[in-house]
Amino acid sequence: MEYLKLLVELAKAIAWPSAVFGLGFMFRSDVRELFPRLKKAGPAGLEFDPARQVLAAPSKQLKDLPGFPERSPVIAKVETSLHSELELMDPDKRVDLLIRHLAVARLAWNFEQIYRTLFGSQIRALRALHSSGGKTSRAESAAYFDQVKSEFPQFYEKNTFDEWVRYPISTGLITSTSDEIAITDFGEEFLKYIDEKGLSESSKTY
Repeated sequence: MEYLKLLVELAKAIAWPSAVFGLGFMFRSDVRELFPRLKKAGPAGLEFDPARQVLAAPSKQLKDLPGFPERSPVIAKVETSLHSELELMDPDKRVDLLIRHLAVARLAWNFEQIYRTLFGSQIRALRALHSSGGKTSRAESAAYFDQVKSEFPQFYEKNTFDEWVRYPISTGLITSTSDEIAITDFGEEFLKYIDEKGLSESSKTY
């Protein structure tokens, strides 16, 4: 009976390492994609390429950047964290990944600024453009503004339709011709952003 218990415990001890190495062998190509420094994956374990490991490790020492304000402790902490995350990335893809993150961050900053300065009626008009296939006649847009003006007569008393659409045009949310108003790809992306962030035009004035 004691021998039987010993065999059972031994089987349990061997089962997990064997399963892990087995999965590593079966999905070795996927594992290599996740870990660019991985040289070999098999039943014997994982083997990393030391040369690539040195290449993949960026310096964690934060360098002075002429032309930039002095980094605060919080910025320094974030930069150090980003350097650590870079170690997990394929060196050949780092620039593309960083550019993607920068593009997303820059768009988010622009969208936040635009959302803060748009009127609620302008966002509602943008949604109406989206729902109508992306464009409408200038006459229909002007009629919409007249309706908004009737709802907020004191605020829009001295404003014209051209003044009302000027800011959405200047920010790139819409385009305007003598006959047509159309939402841009930038405008579509803006609507997607505020929906994902739970930002509502109902909380905006006018």
